[in-house]
Amino acid sequence: MILYWFEFQPNSVPQCLDLGCGITARSQDDALRVLHERVPETRGVAIRRIVAGVKIDDLDPGHVLPNLGNYAVRGCWFPLGYD
Repeated sequence: MILYWFEFQPNSVPQCLDLGCGITARSQDDALRVLHERVPETRGVAIRRIVAGVKIDDLDPGHVLPNLGNYAVRGCWFPLGYD
C-alpha cells in the first residue's frame, strides 16, 4: 500500500479539505477511486498536486498529524470522517 497526499486548487473544495487529503491505496488510480468514492466533494475538483509515498512526518504538525485516521489500511485517513 502507498500513502498519497492530494492538494487541491485553492477555493475549489470545501474548507475541510483546504490542507489536503490523505489516502492509502494500491496505486495512483486506486487512490483516485478511493478519493472520489469516500470524499464525494472532490469529484470534478482540480487537483493541484499528488504526492505518492508521502511521509507522515512531512505533513503539517499543527493540524494534520494530531488528526490522522488509520493510514495503515486502504482508505481516507485525512481529514477524519471519510473512512
